[in-house]
Amino acid sequence: MAGGTRASDKNAQLVHLNELNPFLTCGICKGYLIDATTITECLHSFCKSCIVRHGQFYLNCPTCNLQIHPTLPLLHCKLDSQKQDIVFKLLPNIYKNEQKRRKLFWKEYQNKTGEKPVQVPMLGKSPRKKKKVLIQPDPLASVVLEYVGASEGLENYDFEPVVKNYIRVEAKATIENLQNFIHKTMNLDKTFEVNIFCDASIVDKSSTLQYIREQFYDGEDCIMLLQYGVIDPRDYSDDSDVEDQWENEEDMVYTPSGLRYHDEAMEEFSSDITEEMNSIQEMNDLSLTGVV
Repeated sequence: MAGGTRASDKNAQLVHLNELNPFLTCGICKGYLIDATTITECLHSFCKSCIVRHGQFYLNCPTCNLQIHPTLPLLHCKLDSQKQDIVFKLLPNIYKNEQKRRKLFWKEYQNKTGEKPVQVPMLGKSPRKKKKVLIQPDPLASVVLEYVGASEGLENYDFEPVVKNYIRVEAKATIENLQNFIHKTMNLDKTFEVNIFCDASIVDKSSTLQYIREQFYDGEDCIMLLQYGVIDPRDYSDDSDVEDQWENEEDMVYTPSGLRYHDEAMEEFSSDITEEMNSIQEMNDLSLTGVV
């Protein structure tokens, strides 16, 4: 209708820029994002130059202190072009000023060194490709997550397992990625941790799903079963040897009644076998005497 107001305009809501600032600013320099880079583990964003300098000395996120990567934090930092586009559309002057600053920097660099600088794409532009490159997608892994319970001392907590327990992710994803996913999905307190098992053995958090597929499934592209449990590491803070959070993870086995220590499970199994053998012997003795 000419001269009328569209329905989308009626439902539009004005938002002050200062309400969006926490999502558009860098957590390190506190300025608006330039070359926005997001940590894939916690989704906090920073300027690329800021997080690169931070990653040279620290392994944790500057905002939430979550470990980005055990050794190479920049592996889990990805350029976030969508968020950067939002910043430039809301603040066009930021884009213009950054363009001028970069051009001035390279001009001064060339005058000072006499060398022709390496051509670096400006903001909003990508280097021109000479030929098309076919990028093969990363292999995927299918996983079913099974909740096996919580460690001793957490019986009073009503933990809700992951409802959608079938996932399909990149095979290069690590066990630590799954631990973070389970932790957030179950909405666990920060004091609790998640341990993941495969074939009744604790899996190291740095192991990838591809490694598990090769070690436990002969490299076959099948649905892998991973079991997980919740622990409170504070219960083991006084132990001298706490490399494994279940006190002795290698001694833990999964039984139909839940997680049990290996010695305890074997003792119970041996006792059941002994009773069964005694019962059979009694039946044989009775049959020999003609009672049965």
